[in-house]
Amino acid sequence: MKDSDFINQFVAVLAILVGIAVLIFIIANAVSEDYAMVEAERKIVEQRILPVGKVYVGEVPPALSTDAPKTEALSPKMVYERVCAVCHAAGLLNAPVYGDAAAWGPRKQNLEQMYQSAINGKGTMPAKGGDTSLSDDMVRKVVDYILEGS
Repeated sequence: MKDSDFINQFVAVLAILVGIAVLIFIIANAVSEDYAMVEAERKIVEQRILPVGKVYVGEVPPALSTDAPKTEALSPKMVYERVCAVCHAAGLLNAPVYGDAAAWGPRKQNLEQMYQSAINGKGTMPAKGGDTSLSDDMVRKVVDYILEGS
């Protein structure tokens, strides 16, 4: 066997091995991208199916304590986050999402009707968002806060 034959065979084997390595790299990249996409979709689904509430056994977290500040001492933003965001942050039960100008735009036309809907409830939304300790004035302030952000 001549040296040139050996070199030609060696280069051919080396080219085949490099080709296989490139093919494995391409397949691994394709599989890992699909896995990343599946992982991202799984996280989206997990966010979508989070429970609305939690049950605490033992020590009560400060946010849920009965010693929490009275609602009148809270800002409209804090009341929104504590009461309204449960549905309006995620759009549960077809609630208009906070910050969605298209969803809130038509509702802004009749502000007094919005106040009454928030105070008395409408559709699946309970009166005062389910927190009957809120005053009508605080509900109006929270509605204004929501509209300002949308």
